[in-house]
Amino acid sequence: MTIYFGSIKIPYVVHLWDSPEYLVKNMRLDPFSKSDLMQSFRVAMTNATTGVSVSKSMSNIYKKRYAISSKPMVFCPPLNTWKEVKKDRTPNEISVVFAGTLYAYKEWHAFLDAVEKFNASSNDKTIKVTCIGVSSRWAKKRDWVTYEKLKPANEAAEAVNKADLAYLPYWMDKSHALFVKTAFPSKMSFYVTSGTPVFFHGPQDSTPADFLTDHLVGKSCHSLKANDIIDTIKRLLKEDFQNQYIKSREETLNAFFHPDRCVEIFRETINTALQPAKRNSHDDAY
Repeated sequence: MTIYFGSIKIPYVVHLWDSPEYLVKNMRLDPFSKSDLMQSFRVAMTNATTGVSVSKSMSNIYKKRYAISSKPMVFCPPLNTWKEVKKDRTPNEISVVFAGTLYAYKEWHAFLDAVEKFNASSNDKTIKVTCIGVSSRWAKKRDWVTYEKLKPANEAAEAVNKADLAYLPYWMDKSHALFVKTAFPSKMSFYVTSGTPVFFHGPQDSTPADFLTDHLVGKSCHSLKANDIIDTIKRLLKEDFQNQYIKSREETLNAFFHPDRCVEIFRETINTALQPAKRNSHDDAY
């Protein structure tokens, strides 16, 4: 729709990054404030001309709810942080890195439990885990995990690039069901542009799982069981996946994560928003 300032009609675009339900939950608002915020969100959505979302699933959900069309636009890391795919590996060692802020601590604990069990058994390889960034206060630190502080983007990309796999956990509990179906983690973008296959550890009904089904730059594990977690790591390291990874990554980079895509989507969205205004002004001339 349009915003009216006196006699001036101004169409506007809504840009959605996270679902308001998730933000409201984190802010722990009282019922009155929560209701008021959600009502304001509904007004903004129903009166907007068009929108930009963070995932295809989010666009579909809000299309049904508010009859608003929106284009998905994900986080696109700057080109100076992009890395070539690492081709050599450390013998007898599998390196897994997590980079960013850790929220899904239950999934993280299950992952570390599985790695501990694997490393304690008689295997010809050892899994090494590095956590770069901010851990949840509920995530108890373990002596054998390497913990590092948040790094500048280029340094973090270098660290991710050196690893064999990049770990991305998402909540599997029902209370986060809407969030995982609408959000798109910036870690996915960052891991792919850093040149490291993604190990997604989260629910099947989620944007990361859907994305990795369509674009073969990683694999998903929807279980907290140790055997399933280790099996996913093994599948990621199999020759058939590794052989196709470079091509799949290149296609995914160009289609979703190149900064030029943001410019294109911005231009298309603004043009869409201005079309009704142009049509109205044309009609008024007659």
